[in-house]
Amino acid sequence: MCVCVCVCVCVFGIPVNTNTISFDIRSSPITRQQPVITVTRIMYCCHGSLTIVILLLWGVCRTSCWSFPLVSSARPYGDGDGVGHGFRSYRYNAITVVGTRLWSSLDESSTTPTNTEKMKAVRGVRDLVNDYDLFLLDMWGVMHDGSRPYEGVVEVIQKLKRAGKRMIILSNSSKRKHDSIRMLRKLGFQPEEDFERIITSGEVSYQMLGGFRSTTMTTSVVWPPIRNMTDPKRAVVLGSGNDDVEYLHGCGWEIAPPSEASLIVARGTFTIHDGVTVMDKRRDGVAGYDAALSTVLDTCAERRIPMLVTNPDKIRPDAERPPMPGHIGDAYEAALARRHGGMDRASISDLVKRIGKPFPDVYDVSLGGNGIDKGRVCMVGDALETDVTGGTLAGIATVWVLMDGIHAPDVVGKDGTWYDAATEILTAFNGMSHETYARGRILQPDYAMPHFRW
Repeated sequence: MCVCVCVCVCVFGIPVNTNTISFDIRSSPITRQQPVITVTRIMYCCHGSLTIVILLLWGVCRTSCWSFPLVSSARPYGDGDGVGHGFRSYRYNAITVVGTRLWSSLDESSTTPTNTEKMKAVRGVRDLVNDYDLFLLDMWGVMHDGSRPYEGVVEVIQKLKRAGKRMIILSNSSKRKHDSIRMLRKLGFQPEEDFERIITSGEVSYQMLGGFRSTTMTTSVVWPPIRNMTDPKRAVVLGSGNDDVEYLHGCGWEIAPPSEASLIVARGTFTIHDGVTVMDKRRDGVAGYDAALSTVLDTCAERRIPMLVTNPDKIRPDAERPPMPGHIGDAYEAALARRHGGMDRASISDLVKRIGKPFPDVYDVSLGGNGIDKGRVCMVGDALETDVTGGTLAGIATVWVLMDGIHAPDVVGKDGTWYDAATEILTAFNGMSHETYARGRILQPDYAMPHFRW
């Protein structure tokens, strides 16, 4: 294709430049967690005949068996107030030809979605029990819905235990371990007896913030921006309003305003605590909260303060689908890019640390130091973007539970079987994978099951 383009440019002798394509990325009704792209404006300003030739050649290459990835130069824009509204906005440059160079701005890792032949439908955990020795279990969306356990889950846990299988809870909860233990007891589980360990993003983050070495963790997580900080350690807290102060003070941090803080801790989406005042979305309203959050993020971005996200989930898996701390992490990256246009993606990512699935730290904590055969480990979760992506990146088998978690509403109204719906949802996810934590990777869960039952 490059040869053809070069010939066209040489013949016509006209450099071609396209104008900007503007996109709105909103929460998708298909995948709930994933964005859907709506083209709002396309303007081409170039020589007509040359444009037709180039676009035809480009279309042939994109639809053929050739791989023609487009180079990354996407930059977020806007005022960052997408937090709380379920959308982000991006501006992309379209294809530009100058002389003999052809480039574009979509993610370099973008690939064409493949089929789902690898994903095997299973009736229940009984079909897997002989193949795996260790089960990493998500909580919300697999075991319970926040208020009660799903049908048959307690039975599954007991049967796995009687079969001599090891089970580790791996949750993106921003709460500490003891909070999860208390909730599991309330739901009818026996957490100390049933599970080898309970690992939450909030607990791992707490240990890292305090520089502690937990006796229940075989691997410690270290992040240079925190390790190199000197006392006094000050942070502005985006939280839930319940135990934010105790959480920070317990690991040796003071709460401070953005102008004095050396860290942002994003552990909730209801309150903003700066050590003096507390903005509460439930009391002060969504509009006031969003405006205050935008100001905090802009102030901190100007100072290039690092952010720790203690729960990478982007939306909460309940009926309203409210935003979660992972959404704030995305908004902060956009604020950094807007304030510091010269920062590349890697530099921005260095300033935003996400603890939890699908990121590797929690898998290192779960699997490290025990001589575990990864071929005998599986991750059981309901979310493609966190559970399945994380298990895939960790090199372990993945079991996607469809009908009780984040993707359950996407099944409603679809024709065919639950597996047909799973295939459709997975294909849609892979089609926009570059806008998720999968970063353009094509996911293939090893197994899919409708519910986490025996």
